[in-house]
Amino acid sequence: MKFKKFLLFLLLFIPCVARAATGDYEASIDKTFYRTLEEAYSAAKNGDTIVLRDNVELEDTLVVSKNITIDLNNFSISSNEKVISVDGAKLNLTGKGEIFEKSPNYYAVTLRGSTNRANTNYSYVSVGKDVTLTAWAPIFIDRLGTVEREVYNAAYGVNADIYGNLNAKTDPSGSHGLGIYINGTIKDKTNYPKITVHDGATINSTGSGIYMAGFGKIDVNKANITGVDSAASIKSGTLNFKGSNLTATGPKVEPQGSTGSINPTGAALQIESNKNYAGDISISIDNDKYISKNSNVIIEYLAPNTSETSVTSFVIKDGTFTSQAGLPVFNLSSSFKQKFDKFIQDGTFSSDVNEYLVAAFRETNNQAPHKSYGKIFLITILGALLIFVGYKYIKYRRNRI
Repeated sequence: MKFKKFLLFLLLFIPCVARAATGDYEASIDKTFYRTLEEAYSAAKNGDTIVLRDNVELEDTLVVSKNITIDLNNFSISSNEKVISVDGAKLNLTGKGEIFEKSPNYYAVTLRGSTNRANTNYSYVSVGKDVTLTAWAPIFIDRLGTVEREVYNAAYGVNADIYGNLNAKTDPSGSHGLGIYINGTIKDKTNYPKITVHDGATINSTGSGIYMAGFGKIDVNKANITGVDSAASIKSGTLNFKGSNLTATGPKVEPQGSTGSINPTGAALQIESNKNYAGDISISIDNDKYISKNSNVIIEYLAPNTSETSVTSFVIKDGTFTSQAGLPVFNLSSSFKQKFDKFIQDGTFSSDVNEYLVAAFRETNNQAPHKSYGKIFLITILGALLIFVGYKYIKYRRNRI
């Protein structure tokens, strides 16, 4: 009888423990449960993994200054705005779940840099493949601001790896979202922010999927980026694309320079030269697919206060480029064309781009891929070799007969 009562007690008690562990607690570290994520973070040590046990609604920004992992575990973290700030730490976001602003206005995750120019690994975030960030700017790289009365127009030691999904939303004022945003006040070209967008990552934005106002480097490898105003826009830094898809869906708007924001153009890639920013723009395109639904594919222009292009390097190695029917693929300033008269090595284009082909390549026709002389020469040699071998074989067979 006593054993049966004890067994009944266990059967009633265990579900209560389970409910307490999942419903009454927001997070856990190992086997210790915490009522709030903030309490779990306060207790965490470098290297710990915090596992969510419920959806979390933050009252204030969670400032991360320890090296930790947050496993979303099919739950979410939200706040009205400014969800997580990483300052002098490494944050790994894993599991499946979402981090979002309930009223998109600032960021889901922001990264701040070191005051030490030599510190190359100060603030870091990794966004796992099943993690979704939703905010006005899901990833925001901000300057240091004023430290001991000295203004730092820099973000030293900032790094990020994006494997997951970024959704940029319009803020209450009507300002369109920016998927990855580097603050334009970042002008120091030493130890600048570095971001890699990896295979399978997605960025969807009501504005630009990527906006490089400040100086940094972003490598985009086999990712998918869709924006309304543009898929990617840049005023400063290095932007490398390889095997990615970029689509702009918004209306065509004549380019107009701006200080403090970026005006829409509807182009897949938008390049603004503006002397109020760090400039020194370098772009590499390799085997990507660019689509502009209503505009040119690539637009490069000068702001009213700027006399020459800020682009220092520009090359198209290969890719497919499709503009709105009837529109040329490129809309480039005269300053850019004087500096880069030949920049296309290969690719498929929806309009005539013969004038931009480098000397080693030629246009087969206006709507078809541009092939290199090297490829044509190789095919010709192989064809001749096959004919010669065939001729020898037939002669040999005849001699045998």
